[in-house]
Amino acid sequence: MRLLNTSTFELKEFNDGAVPPYAILSHTWEDEEVTFQDIKEGVPDALRRRKAFSKIQDTCKLALAQGYKHAWIDTCCIDKSSSAELTEAINSMFNWYHESAICYVYLKDLTETESFAEKLSGCRWSSRGWTLQELIAPPKIEFYDAQWTYRGTKAEFSTLLSEATGVNEGILTGTQDLADVPVGRRMSWASTRQTTRVEDMAYSLLGIFGVNMALIYGERERSFVRLQEEIIKMTNDLSIFAWSRPTLPSEQAVVVCTGLLASSPSEFHTCRNLVVTESTFLGEIGITNNGIKLPRALLAPVALKNARGGPAISSYRHYMLPLYHEHEDTYTTYTKLKPKLPSIFAVHNTLFWDSAIAIRLRQIGPGLFIRGSPEASRSVPRDSLYVHDAAESFHVIRGPGTYSNFPYGTGQIPMHIPRPLIRRMFTVYVTLSPEVFLRSSPIASPKDAWDSANWRFHLQQEFRIICSLNFDLGSNSEESQMCVTYDQVEQQVDWGLQIGREYDPCEPLNQSVRIPGAAGEVISVKVIGQYWPGNNWSPPGWELQISQD
Repeated sequence: MRLLNTSTFELKEFNDGAVPPYAILSHTWEDEEVTFQDIKEGVPDALRRRKAFSKIQDTCKLALAQGYKHAWIDTCCIDKSSSAELTEAINSMFNWYHESAICYVYLKDLTETESFAEKLSGCRWSSRGWTLQELIAPPKIEFYDAQWTYRGTKAEFSTLLSEATGVNEGILTGTQDLADVPVGRRMSWASTRQTTRVEDMAYSLLGIFGVNMALIYGERERSFVRLQEEIIKMTNDLSIFAWSRPTLPSEQAVVVCTGLLASSPSEFHTCRNLVVTESTFLGEIGITNNGIKLPRALLAPVALKNARGGPAISSYRHYMLPLYHEHEDTYTTYTKLKPKLPSIFAVHNTLFWDSAIAIRLRQIGPGLFIRGSPEASRSVPRDSLYVHDAAESFHVIRGPGTYSNFPYGTGQIPMHIPRPLIRRMFTVYVTLSPEVFLRSSPIASPKDAWDSANWRFHLQQEFRIICSLNFDLGSNSEESQMCVTYDQVEQQVDWGLQIGREYDPCEPLNQSVRIPGAAGEVISVKVIGQYWPGNNWSPPGWELQISQD
């Protein structure tokens, strides 16, 4: 670490364990800042006349008066011509601010006659990305205006600072640990802040999430994706997926899909009051080449029911991914009511599912999903969900990006979806006419290819599928069972319909057969060729239709 001597303006490097007490400056950059190269060459009169030098001079003067022989100022204590040193400095900066003896916040645009409380939120310092960690990390902060007049400390203004910046007051007073604040809520603190370089929006948040990253200037928004990936490697906090953005006017007429990750901190603006629910997620999250890996137990499709209370099918349904977080106002209400409730478990279930945050997913391949909407849902009715019976885990495309009508409409193929998967992927649809009633949910294999929200198999390469249905055709009919087996390798389909103890084979592919129902009805079972319309890259699919003649 390189420090500036507050008496001589000389720079000196110190190894870990030998760093003396030092003051540190938090400020916003302006024109003609004094650099490392300027200080290294000495402090001639020309440098002293430079506009920004007075800021360094006044910092050192104040630090020396308080008994500190050294100070750290980012403009001149980092050799930015060295990429290695710049990377080390940015990855260490949160700790450097945290380990300082005192931090001076210099508000260049706060005049001596202006009220600190009224002007704070309008100061440029309150809107810059880098100054967020400079507010949170130091245990002791003193605020000064443009004339270096003392205004107060972070401890004195903790409530005001919390209201102006969104940062938890407990974080500012040191009574709450950063790790106890949901990831989405921490992201919201930066949602209204800006940086000159796009990449710095991510790099300025490294210390707040306790991660380290290589700096790659030129990667632009990709830097924020990398930040989220590094956070996921260290925590299973699902609030990192709680970001939300309104649907744009141009997207109103299409189904908008996105990646699972956000494109910038601004999309976390609705997460300011997030708290963890009493039902905490303890599973494992992973980053793979197919996307973000999640345990299947998290996935619950929105279930529709038919007239008899059994499972039904609609033209489009989606899955819900509960994030185990809710907004603080609902949590506070529940906490107040809890001692007065006779049946706490039942009432909390209602509160949780009616207020907990969840996101929509759409299945696009075997065990592969995409986020079905850029908006997070705040209402998840408990009675509309059931556990998806499938493989132990699934993957969600990382993103970021917006993909209109994917995979069923026209448009560019998302770059994060492997091209070999797209070229080999096709779908087997299962559709029922209104007079067919299911008694139970289908039993399908392979599980990871079965989309129980939309009743279709998402398949690729060689496969063999089995779908078993229990159904009847009317109020007086007996229960019927059908098992469908399709072996793509042998290019044949075997159908069987079981009514009571009798078994009747159906005709093969592209044929329709009439089979008497148990109560005299007649059903038709057929498989027809299908294509996804409007996509020249789409391979064929097949559709199973069950209807009454």
